[in-house]
Amino acid sequence: MPGRENRRSSRAVRTYTTLLFAAIHSYLRMAAVLRLCSRAPDIRWAARPHGCWDRSTILFCLEHMYAIKHLQADKGTWYWSVNFSRNGQHHYRRFYEPKYGGSDAALQAAIAWRDEKLAEAKVLGVLEFCQKKRSNNSSGVPGVHFLTPAAQPEGIWQARLKLADGTNTTKTFSVQKHGKRKAFKLAVAARREMLQRAKDRPYVYDPLAKKFAARQSKAAI
Repeated sequence: MPGRENRRSSRAVRTYTTLLFAAIHSYLRMAAVLRLCSRAPDIRWAARPHGCWDRSTILFCLEHMYAIKHLQADKGTWYWSVNFSRNGQHHYRRFYEPKYGGSDAALQAAIAWRDEKLAEAKVLGVLEFCQKKRSNNSSGVPGVHFLTPAAQPEGIWQARLKLADGTNTTKTFSVQKHGKRKAFKLAVAARREMLQRAKDRPYVYDPLAKKFAARQSKAAI
């Protein structure tokens, strides 16, 4: 039928358009990353002949630019910014290109300052991070929460542990079955057992941040 065929054609056009815009967006984003990395004097050697970049080069550039952005201030002045946090402490500084005599020199200064701060900043371990009490915690025990799902209006106590790799472990105890006090104690014990089974390591994601955290761990031994 003509109406059905028209609807199929419209859906196909919308799907194609969506995929096309997604591809264009990805290409422009990657092109911007490569242009950004190419401006760093100590990264230029990584560019392959004839302007070709392989996956390892791109990953190298992304790692090298951790916590660094190229931004424009008022009146068209460009600067490199360093911005990251460690253990609740914020590290932020701007490196204006005119002050350093150009973009490359400003970027070198930004990288040097970032590396210095990464070497100094204390990195939380996974277990230490997971034992920090959040502002929205009302139980007094990190990772233990009282919930009232529709299926159990009396409520449940839940023990939860979320690690840096995305692993999420939960265990719940029904108030109807155990009583509120016992369910709470069981949840606290379950959370303690989760922590005992978890492997401790630096709570950071970025490859460069992991390298600096590993150096700190070796120095502490």
